Amino acid sequence: MTSIIDILRCPITTRNLHVESSSLTSGASGNTSFPIVDGIPVLLPEIVSTSSSTTEYYDQFGWETAADGKSKESVHDLDMRGTSYRYTRRCISRLAKYFRNGGDFLLDLGSGAIPHEELLSYHANFRKRVCVDLSITALKQAREKLGDRGEYIVGDAATLPFKDGVFDAVTCNHLIYVIPAAFQRAAMLEIWRVLKPGGIAVVVYQWPWSGIQVRLARLAQKLRLKGPEEPTPLAPAGVPSRAADEPQPREWFERQKWPFKYTYDCFRLVDNGFMKKYVPDGWIGQLFLALLFAVQRVMPGASGRWGAGPVFVLRKPLSESGI
Repeated sequence: MTSIIDILRCPITTRNLHVESSSLTSGASGNTSFPIVDGIPVLLPEIVSTSSSTTEYYDQFGWETAADGKSKESVHDLDMRGTSYRYTRRCISRLAKYFRNGGDFLLDLGSGAIPHEELLSYHANFRKRVCVDLSITALKQAREKLGDRGEYIVGDAATLPFKDGVFDAVTCNHLIYVIPAAFQRAAMLEIWRVLKPGGIAVVVYQWPWSGIQVRLARLAQKLRLKGPEEPTPLAPAGVPSRAADEPQPREWFERQKWPFKYTYDCFRLVDNGFMKKYVPDGWIGQLFLALLFAVQRVMPGASGRWGAGPVFVLRKPLSESGI
């Protein structure tokens, strides 16, 4: 049976890794060594795609637990009202269909603390869920939820510490547009590299501008729909600010010469900012979001291309052996 050490490789030398005391080392001489902190290997390349201040933000604030049991990152960014959050949860659950075939390893790239219960269904048919994140705080929380069903690695999306073609499936939720634009292509190529022939990768992204969302905002204004527009709670003094997201337009993605073919699906037609501004509580808001969800199900490709939250679905042919 394949173990986690069998699929790892050094993110610097690309050689095999082996356990030595409280570290993982690369090569016969072991000159390249990586620490194991609280049972979690820290396998980072020499150049990390995300700033240290962003990692510190998540370690010191983003993945701490708020009073309601949710992460402070969720409270900070999401519309957590009942009506809006039910819509988000339905959108998460709908993507579980891509992971039904299962296998040995599911890579959860940018797993965070696995902040939503619906995400737990993704690994039901896999032997192991391999959680990769830059925040060790998040990975410790993920470990509390998954236990032995998970493996936990501090790693960088643009230089993954895994051998080629070792994952049956990849889930990557709201990560690629968060890292700097200069590294986003590399991260997508890494996802493709580590995916097995016959495997599937599901990447949730966000466009910087959505024609559908603009038109829905105009409709909401005509209907005089209004959400709470509550101010976003700020991180306390002393916590580093995380860098701004850098989502790229659809035209950027589509003009890339990718080594893979992909299809569009849709995570969400509208983002959290839209819901806070235009979706009221009560039956009107419920009906509005139910209609949006129905459109996503009936026209997933068009909704992904033109809505706020696209999903890139990558399927590696059985004849593929790598990039």
